[in-house]
Amino acid sequence: MQYKNHIWRPILLVIALLFLLDMLVPKPYEPSIIQTHHKENEWIIKWKKNDYPKEILNDAMLLNWVPELRVTKLRLKENVNLSEWLKKWENNPDIEYIHPNSIIRISQVPNDLFFSKQTYLKKIHITKAWDQVNSTSDITIAILDTGIDLEHPDLKANVVDGINLLDRNAKPQDDNGHGTNVAGIVAAVGNNSMGIAGITWKAKLMPVKVLDKKGEGDSFLVGQGIRYAVDHGAKIILLSLGEPVYTPFMKEAVDYAQSKNVLIVAASGNEGDQLNYPAAFSNVLSVGAVNQNDQHARYSNYGQQLDVVAPGDNIYTTELGGGYTTNSGTSMAAPQVAGLAALLYQKYPNLTPKEVENIIKFSADDVDQVGWDEKTGFGKINAERAINFPLEKLKDGFEPNDTKVTAAVFPYNDSLHGELTLNQDRDWYKIELPYKGVVEFQLSLEQTLTTPIQLTVFPNEMNKDFVYKMKDSTKISLNLPQGISYIQLEYSDPNQKGMSRVEYSLANRYRINQDRFENNDNLWEASPIPNLNQIVKGTFHKEHDWDWYQIEVNQSGELTVNVSVDTNRLDPVIWFQAKGKKKLEIDEKGSGEKEEKTISVTPGIYYIRLADYNGYEVIGEYLLYFQFTTSDGDTHEPNDLPKEASPLAGSYVITKGIIFDEKDQDWFQIDLHQTAMIEVKGTNGQNQKLKVVLYNQQLDAIWENSGTTINQISRLTKGSYYIRVEAPNPLTSYQLIFIQHIDSGNVNRTSYQ
Repeated sequence: MQYKNHIWRPILLVIALLFLLDMLVPKPYEPSIIQTHHKENEWIIKWKKNDYPKEILNDAMLLNWVPELRVTKLRLKENVNLSEWLKKWENNPDIEYIHPNSIIRISQVPNDLFFSKQTYLKKIHITKAWDQVNSTSDITIAILDTGIDLEHPDLKANVVDGINLLDRNAKPQDDNGHGTNVAGIVAAVGNNSMGIAGITWKAKLMPVKVLDKKGEGDSFLVGQGIRYAVDHGAKIILLSLGEPVYTPFMKEAVDYAQSKNVLIVAASGNEGDQLNYPAAFSNVLSVGAVNQNDQHARYSNYGQQLDVVAPGDNIYTTELGGGYTTNSGTSMAAPQVAGLAALLYQKYPNLTPKEVENIIKFSADDVDQVGWDEKTGFGKINAERAINFPLEKLKDGFEPNDTKVTAAVFPYNDSLHGELTLNQDRDWYKIELPYKGVVEFQLSLEQTLTTPIQLTVFPNEMNKDFVYKMKDSTKISLNLPQGISYIQLEYSDPNQKGMSRVEYSLANRYRINQDRFENNDNLWEASPIPNLNQIVKGTFHKEHDWDWYQIEVNQSGELTVNVSVDTNRLDPVIWFQAKGKKKLEIDEKGSGEKEEKTISVTPGIYYIRLADYNGYEVIGEYLLYFQFTTSDGDTHEPNDLPKEASPLAGSYVITKGIIFDEKDQDWFQIDLHQTAMIEVKGTNGQNQKLKVVLYNQQLDAIWENSGTTINQISRLTKGSYYIRVEAPNPLTSYQLIFIQHIDSGNVNRTSYQ
């Protein structure tokens, strides 16, 4: 194979156009009042009577008495046992309520000069979260990017040692600007009377430079960067970068981070297509973008692995060189999520990465469909709700999903955690497959049950369902159709002898089915294509899947080979080889693009091999088709037999052909999806005779017409039909017109001339 310039795939870095804003002095903030901490030993008591018993002053000092409200404010005396005092007074029949006195403060709003320009912070409700935690001095956040401006006055206090993997002798200094943009969103120093405030005001930002001044790098550098960050204490790794193609090296690095309890947050990408990697990995927290109206940003990549979204348009942040600017894209959304994750770790140091991810997902605000959807995931992040998320809900954050209608989305190649309550609970999930394929379900339980869990799979549009009863961790494998299938989990114990609650984990592994031409991995197993006019649909269902095909050309002419794909994760490469001759490689375009080549051919046998450039298993399909033009200009050859018939698709088709000699026949195929009136017209400009015959699918002649002009109308029912054209004289060119009319049912004739 000729190695082309994308052997090291460049990371498709999201670098949006910069939008400059006027440097306006922010308006003063109106303080909002919130409750935070309690004042030590101060208590408020409301009495049912218009006076309070003086006995209470034996242990407490009266600070205030409001007779009209019947309320006292007290401070306990030193050496008073609080629990005994509360026990004595909480149940006193003369007390309406008793509670500690809380400190009241204005809401935590930083005094950074340009805070008012950070309008996205209001959209994610960060200020209320800051009242509880606004700094993460113990959390190291690695930013794998173009580096960070190490001397930026609003960043340098938060920057710790990192590495430049492009030049290990140099510092990880930003030479593009993108990494500095990202860093400011995560952790610009807050409340320092200058610039802006990051999601976290104090943090340890670890710059890991993996992209050059053009914003390009490769999977090898990113994979190395992930491992470096993990090994040097990062708790969170932020990747505002990506590529469309799966690479095992990056997957291994992501899995390594997961094994070390390090959370990876990645931008979904800005192509308006499928998620880039590493965001597409199930063990990465993937982030898309919404616009200023909280709608899916048209550039934001989407799909089943999308977790959440955050504002992505006109994000005001730090700029290379010490200033400030705006930038847009999913690269600007992902840092907001990384910063929120840091705040959660600061509040709850013992959370696992999966728990942090789930809190962020389950606390998000719906901005599109209710629940999960492929354009906005679980919704737009809500920092206030995340910080206040009740941890007990992590056991089963998909509730309510007790019915098929409320089934939670279960993305393919993903995992989830849930809980079943005895005899009361059913958990429903739905999995949507883009193609037919094999799905392996893995149910994991922490202990063996005496009463089994019942797992039922309801395949899409199939009358049959599959039921499994499981008492311990189990794997099952099913061949499921394209579309939405449902999974139901139920724990029922009629004898009430089992556990009252069962926690479980459920994972799935999806693989696309092999195509109908397998096994054709070798030249000697090449699948023959008898009709050059047919379209071949295939898949690469396993690693290093080579699909070989064989064609035969009976005349000299021009053969165009065309391969298109339906996913940007597939990069098709074509080998074209005449029998016994050297091969020609066709690989001029990149991932997701069509490959096409026109080749001069002579009569003989030819082999075509298709493969993915990277050799990986791909969830996607390709279409292989040919166009052969004889030296005389006939684009339908070879179509001398019914099995080689050229399709006439559409309601109005004009096609041209040539009858080379008295032995040549041109066959065409018509597929009707309903009863219709069809009209066939044939003519040639040489005033020579044509013979046209219409056949049914069993090749029984329906009608036959000869002459210099053909005009035939027939009423045909749903099915496949064939048209044969021949001529008594050699090199007779002709034009055939096929017209399909929807049958009104009012025409009684079957044919006429």
